[in-house]
Amino acid sequence: MPSKSRSRSTQGIAFRASILTLGWIGITVALFGIGKFVVHSHAITDFDRTVTHWVVTRRTPALNATMRVITWIGSWVAVALTGTVALVLVVAKRLTIGHFLLLVGALGR
Repeated sequence: MPSKSRSRSTQGIAFRASILTLGWIGITVALFGIGKFVVHSHAITDFDRTVTHWVVTRRTPALNATMRVITWIGSWVAVALTGTVALVLVVAKRLTIGHFLLLVGALGR
């Protein structure tokens, strides 16, 4: 017969998993909507072209290296690795769910 503490522990894990899942879905929906807005916004795409042109006309080896690092940080590998580490920290109770959702929101695109 399972003990009460084990049952509570399982319920706690299930509750946390549910909250994380709902948070993830909410953030995904919000970011999808923001992404749709950004893609169809002429002001944002014009600004992006201006910044890209400025960076390309001032290209140096140091700037290339910096942009390579920035690109890698935004890659799916870095995002997946960071998300996995954060999820492990939540399960180990070293990171709160609120901080995890904040991190997911910052990483999400």
